[in-house]
Parts: sequence; structure tokens; C-alpha cells
Amino acid sequence: MLGVDDFAFRRGHTYGTILIDLVTGRPVDVLTDRAADTLAAWLNNHPGVEVICRDRAGGYAEGASRGAPDAIQVADRWHMWTNIGDAVERTVARHRDHLRDLPLLATPTGSAASPALDPTLPDPAPHAGLRTGPFADRVRQRHSAVHDLLAQGHDLRTIARTLGLARNTVRAEPQRWCGRNGPDQRCMAEVELHHRQRPWRSTAPATPPKLPRPTVRKAAGWFLRNPARLTTDEHHQLDILTQASPTLAALRRHVAAFAVMMLDRQGNRLESWMNAVQADDLPELHSFVTGLRRDFDAARAGLTLNHSSGPVEGHVNRIKTIKRQMYGRANPDLLRKRILLAD
Repeated sequence: MLGVDDFAFRRGHTYGTILIDLVTGRPVDVLTDRAADTLAAWLNNHPGVEVICRDRAGGYAEGASRGAPDAIQVADRWHMWTNIGDAVERTVARHRDHLRDLPLLATPTGSAASPALDPTLPDPAPHAGLRTGPFADRVRQRHSAVHDLLAQGHDLRTIARTLGLARNTVRAEPQRWCGRNGPDQRCMAEVELHHRQRPWRSTAPATPPKLPRPTVRKAAGWFLRNPARLTTDEHHQLDILTQASPTLAALRRHVAAFAVMMLDRQGNRLESWMNAVQADDLPELHSFVTGLRRDFDAARAGLTLNHSSGPVEGHVNRIKTIKRQMYGRANPDLLRKRILLAD
């Protein structure tokens, strides 16, 4: 059983192919490109491959058919789900006007509202509601010491030397609480007004902020996620969305059916699923179905058999680590040896 996938020698420019023995999980070879001729030649020189797990790239499909015509080709389920996800996002984008009709939801607070304060109580303490602890106490003490020395007429250099602080720290202290002019009467009056108004403001019920309407990507995620993992609000908004648009309702139904078929390995239902999709006005899903028809046998095998390209993807990630360790200075021959020989 052979796993086939591509990786980048230089991202966006040159690519190679890694071949994995899916029984042992070990790499067996590294090809210098991802062309169909290269894969077909390798398979001709290494007979006996019975199962080939691959992505849905046409080059690998052609190379596998020519090099090992009797082998079962298995399209990877992750790539199929990614492809249907792209189709879902494009469909939701085409019906984005319905997103504006969704109700705004209140932001969950996660805690009970604070009890209202009695306006007849005395003003709160000067540091009420501020952070506490040794660090906060040291900051407040430093702040008071700086302002005491400023009030005595000392300059910043003298204050810094007296308190053992940097001049920039001393310069920032007057601005930290009351702006560039220091603790003047206007600043102190504002602080006093804040403390006197705080009890009265606390008696007014707080209005929770509203969440923004969902983006196309977020709404598409509702169609693709397991319904059991959607929140109550997400279920509610998805229901409103599909009730407002028959097209989105059909999209929801077809995506759910494909997910069940994929999870339960019901590849025998693929043909009927594709026919049902073709009967609805879903051009984005029609494109997905067209791709499945071109690769029908491999797609059905991927939805039936337990084989997958997961181990291959793991080795592709390992190649990225090896490349980072080599800082891009090694040639392909050395990279190939490290891929094949490293533990």
C-alpha cells in the first residue's frame, strides 16, 4: 500500500513527490517532481503495489493508472471534504444578502450582572475597582513620590536620582494618570466627579453589546460542522438562513448527506448523491460533482475503505521541519537522504 503526496522544494516554484509505505509508515522514495510520467516510471520499476492513496490531482491519477493499472486508487477523504467546503463557501457568498436578514445576537456575558450600588452610600475608596497586590502598590507609591517631589519644585533629573528611577520613567508618571500637565485641579475634579457618579451609573441596567452579523466564512462553517457541536444561537441562525433560501436549504441537506456517507463509509451511495445534487440549482456543488465523476472510482474507494493519506501528510510536515533545519542551503540529493534515513 503506497501513499503519494507532493511537497515543495521551493514553495510556489518547484515541487517533489514523497512515497510512503502505508504498512510500515516509512518513506520509500522521493521523486524530483510531481509529473505523471515520473510516478508511472517509478511504479513500473517497483511492481506489486496494490493500493495507492493520493490526493485528487490529475497528474497522480494518470501516473498511477499507467504505472500500476491493477492497483486500487483511493482519493483522500480530507481533500474531498476540503473541496466540498470550498463549494459551500462559494454558495453562501452567492446568497450573502440573506446574512443581512439574520437577527443580531447579544454578546454572552458568562456571569450574572453586578448588584446595583445604593446612591446613599458614601463615595467609594480612592482605589476602588483598581488592581491590588504588591506590584500595584509599588506603582501607586512611586506615583505619589514623584508627584510629591514635583510639587516641591524638583526637576526630573533630581527626582530620578533621588528615587533611583530612569528619567523616562519619571517623565511618564505625570502623564500616566492625569495627562501631560500633571495632577492639576481640573484632573482632580474629574476624578472626584467620577467617584461621585459611579454609584448612580451602577444603578442603570447594562445593555449587552450586540454581536456583528456573521461573515460568509462563519456561516459556511455552520453547514460544515457537526450539528451536535453548534450552539443554540448558531442552530437558530442556520435555521433562519435555510428557511429564507431554498437553495441554502438544499445545500444543507446535501452536505449533511455527504458527511454521513463519508463518516459511515457508505461509498455505494455516491452515485445517487451526485444525481440528487445535479437535480438542484447548486452550480458550485455541480462543479464538485464534475470533479468526482472524473475520479469516480478513487472517490468511491475513499468513501468506502479505511485507507487514508494521513501518514503521508505527517511526513510532509516532517519535511518542512527538515528544510528549516537546513536553512534552504542543501541540494535535493541531501534533502532526499535526510527524508529517507532520518528517524
